[in-house]
Amino acid sequence: MNKISHEEARRLLEKFLDGATSNAEERCLHEYFLNGNVADDLAPYGGMMDWFADLDGSGKREDTAKKLSGRRRLMRRRWLTGIAAAAAVAVLVATGINRFGVGEEEYDSELMEMYAGSYMMRNGKKVTDLKKVLPTILETERIATKMRIEARSEFTSIQNEMYEQLQETCDSMINCMAIENYEDF
Repeated sequence: MNKISHEEARRLLEKFLDGATSNAEERCLHEYFLNGNVADDLAPYGGMMDWFADLDGSGKREDTAKKLSGRRRLMRRRWLTGIAAAAAVAVLVATGINRFGVGEEEYDSELMEMYAGSYMMRNGKKVTDLKKVLPTILETERIATKMRIEARSEFTSIQNEMYEQLQETCDSMINCMAIENYEDF
């Protein structure tokens, strides 16, 4: 049961926001929000009041685990456990969809129009269903792009080697010519 009424909490909150509350009034206000029986219009201030309640007299944060009551700590632990469980389920569902192909991929209309009329031969049969053909087309494009990047990289590497060899040869020839000219003097 709250030590102060909802009306008194509203008055103290207004005073608190103006910076005019005493330490005793702030404690009453913190206890009001800590109890959980908060008026609907005051509920949005609960997080702020929790934050201020965690400050010690010097303005530093107190250890929240020490400050929270056993019931509140248990509620927070259940809440965090629920969030962790929901995240784990979301990861499992997403993995299952990607791995086992649950649900068909949706392609945008521009992509569907671009490959309209495409087909593939599978086990001697012509497959014309674009939703079955498109994944193969996209994978082939991905592989071709990867091969093009590797070829360009290899070409650049060979081109650099040839340039270095040419430069070494030129440097060597210039050195030989310089030595011959020097000996002629």
